[in-house]
Order: sequence, then structure tokens, then C-alpha cells
Amino acid sequence: MQRLSSTRSDGVKLAPLSRFCRCCQLPGYVGTQSLQPPHSNHLHNHCPGNLKSLRCTTLTYSQIISERTKPRMHEFQSEVFMIIGGCTKDEKFVTEVTCLDPLRRSRLEVSKLPTSEQENENEDKKWVEFACITFKNEVYISGGKETQHEVWKYNSSINKWIQIEYLNIGRWRHKMAALCGKVYAIGGFDGSQRIYSVEAYDPFHNCWAEVAPLLFSVSSFAAASYQNKLYVIGGGPNGKLATDKTQCFDPSTNKWSLKAPMPVEAKCINAVSFHDHIYVVGGAMKALYSYSPLEDNWCLVTKFSHERASCGIAACCNKIFITGGRDEKNEVIATVMCWNTENEKLTEECVLPRGVSHHSSVTIRKSYTHVRRIIPGAVSV
Repeated sequence: MQRLSSTRSDGVKLAPLSRFCRCCQLPGYVGTQSLQPPHSNHLHNHCPGNLKSLRCTTLTYSQIISERTKPRMHEFQSEVFMIIGGCTKDEKFVTEVTCLDPLRRSRLEVSKLPTSEQENENEDKKWVEFACITFKNEVYISGGKETQHEVWKYNSSINKWIQIEYLNIGRWRHKMAALCGKVYAIGGFDGSQRIYSVEAYDPFHNCWAEVAPLLFSVSSFAAASYQNKLYVIGGGPNGKLATDKTQCFDPSTNKWSLKAPMPVEAKCINAVSFHDHIYVVGGAMKALYSYSPLEDNWCLVTKFSHERASCGIAACCNKIFITGGRDEKNEVIATVMCWNTENEKLTEECVLPRGVSHHSSVTIRKSYTHVRRIIPGAVSV
């Protein structure tokens, strides 16, 4: 086999490697070259296609992402749910990420939310009213009142947050969803009005592109995907009102349509797809509702004793977990409730170290070989 090497920067001995690069897409660099940004290597400056691919997949040596760095699905992995960001009862913003393992009844230590410096170097932007979703076992967060255009993803295998391409339109009080190999940022508020805009993120090319806008502009709504379709449920068309509309997006036609409305008008809600249904909770509903995309109908699942506005919801270990929120007195809730779909019982799973609302809850698979296990104490799980 001919050796692919280069000893000069003028291209004299670069032809074999240059031809090789044109015929393949490399996941990154080899050896010490992984410490360099893609454009710094003259071998790739003559291969625009390969350079574009490398920019999407190559990071610094401490942040390299590839299939080889992801943990295998073995006995040391657990399905866990994360409680990300939010604010406490004294309106303090949370930078910690709480990771709970219901199966092993323990808590895992994970990296805090990324810091993003403002013009004042002594202050960091606060992650509040952002959106969050899990895609291919990585957690994506976007937007927020102070981080309007920013998008980051959490790689569980290296326990790091990595910044990716910015949103085209800054937004908060929006939602995200994963659908057909892409991540969507939907609707929200831009500081002056509710927006119709929907953007789709292509992970391979690291870019956002506009798709068909919402039929009705809303913020603080619920969103979930099911069988290659995206559902936007409820939300607020303005600061005072809420809607019961269910909007459905089909990426194959790039069109939105209306489905059966919710039984109640609601905003400050969240949703999760689980067992052929979309479960919706939050707002002033004092209840958990489910929507069947197959039958296009709604039903009441169970009632609560209090409101849980701006709470989180995640499906983990074949159960549904409802985290935090605010009650009718605007008090922050610290409990995590568990809905068991098999016996149809609602129980209290645990109590968090502090109440939290306006946060996100998502589910990932986490490896015990990559993160340190915390002895239960502060959190009773």
C-alpha cells in the first residue's frame, strides 16, 4: 500500500493524500493532528467537501465526539432522567444538572450547564426559559432569555457541554423536538411577540434551516414527536391567554395541520411521548392528560391535588416522572412524582434538595464507568 504522507507544505508530496481525502469523509484527525482546527491543516484546504465535514465533527482534543467515544450498551449503563436548569423559590437560577437513576435509586454527578460570558466579563448568562431535547443519547439545549441564539449539546460519554451552530432566530419560552434525524426549535417569544418560526438542525452539516412556520404563534406550549410527526400542544398566543389547539407538522410535506384540541386551554406545560401516547402536564390543569396520535383523541389520565405549572416530564424505566413546578400559590415544588402506566398509580418518587421550576427534564442512557456515582443523601430516591 502506498504511504499517504507529506513532508512539505507546497503540495509536492501531497497528491496521494489529497486524492484519498476527496474519496472519503474522515471522522477527525489522526494522532497529534487532532489538536488542530480543520482549517489549519493545508491538506484539507484543497478539499472543501472534506473540510466542511471535519468542521462538523472535529473539536478540541478534550471534546472529540465519535462513535468510538460513546459507551457500549452494557450492564454498567442505566436509563436516567436529568433535571436541567430552572429557578428556585428565591428566583435564583440553577446551573446544576440533577441526574437521577430510578432503577439503582441513586444520583449521578454530571457537568453543570455551560457558562456563556456576557459583555461584562464578570457575569455569566443565566439559562432560563430555554428548550431542551434528547437526540441520539445527547442532550441539546437552545435559546433562553439571556442566551437567545445559543445552542449547546451534552455528550454523556465525555461528560461535557459543547457549543454548536447558533439559531437563526433568537427565542425563549419555545420547545425542541427530535424528528427524522433532525432537531427542531419551535415557536417561542423573541422579546416583543410570539413567533411562528420553526428551525430544523442538521447534525451532520451543523446548520439550522427554516421549515414551514406554525399555523398559530405560541409560547410556553408543549411539544413531542411521534411516528415521524411533530405535535405542538396548547401554549400562549399572548401574555394573558392560553389555547387548546394541537398543531401537527409532517416533514415529508413540510406542512402543518390541526388535530383534536386539548380538553382544556393551557400554557406553561410540557409533554413526552410514551407507549403510543403523548402525555401532557403542567399549567393550571391539576391533571395529567394523554393524546393518542393514532386515534386523534384526548383522555384524562389522573388528577393532582395542586397545580404544577412549568414542571418537567420525562419517560424513564417504563414510567413517567413529573419534576418540580409551581403550585397555585406560586410556591416552587420540590417533589418528583411517578406515574406507573401498568398499575395506573401516582406515587411520590423522591424529594429534590430544593424546589425548581421553569426547568427541563429529559432521559438518556448513562454509563457508570464515565461518571462518579454520588452516595444518596441529599436526594432520597
